[in-house]
Amino acid sequence: MGRLFDLVEAHRRAHEPYPPSYSRIAEQVGVSRQTLLNWRTPTKLLKKEHMLGLARATGVPYQRVLDALLDDIGYLHESQEQEDAAVAADDTPGMDEEAEADEFP
Repeated sequence: MGRLFDLVEAHRRAHEPYPPSYSRIAEQVGVSRQTLLNWRTPTKLLKKEHMLGLARATGVPYQRVLDALLDDIGYLHESQEQEDAAVAADDTPGMDEEAEADEFP
């Protein structure tokens, strides 16, 4: 199960002993029950309206829903690796070094 569906499960656990059904959550989000269950292992970006609906239905901030989805489909993880590689390969002086060079010729 991915991070996105973990948000659904956390919402259900928070309402025990009477957690909302998957059908009820799906209705609140604006998707079918099967679509919601397919989000256990998402493979592509979801419609923004569905992510907003999930944020509203679960009470989780939209950014957290987006981050969970991006991580599940590989965008967040790959982006972080690429950013780390770019930083490691960057030979340009830092902002502080440039400022010092301007102040002291």
